[in-house]
Amino acid sequence: MKWNRQLQMMIGELSMDVLDRLSRMVRLPPAAEEIRQGMKLRQAAVDAERTAPDPKPLARYPVKKKLYSHQVRAANMALLVFEAANPDLVLGARGGTS
Repeated sequence: MKWNRQLQMMIGELSMDVLDRLSRMVRLPPAAEEIRQGMKLRQAAVDAERTAPDPKPLARYPVKKKLYSHQVRAANMALLVFEAANPDLVLGARGGTS
């Protein structure tokens, strides 16, 4: 984060790392804490998908041929990152923790 002299405030890109650091220093507002917990949940779901031995598709992918397991895994992780799939369902099906 960088100090903006015109606005007299710290400005920076929102990331899980920044929110984690801020949460260690001060209590985050409820909206910011909700965003942080959502990011943690999505990251846990992506990690569970990355290590899944036999990934199942989270959606019907518009391809004619059968996808290889690494392609299914990558497509599932993309859906999770772009919030098109529910991480709660992935973690429940994979046996992960939130």
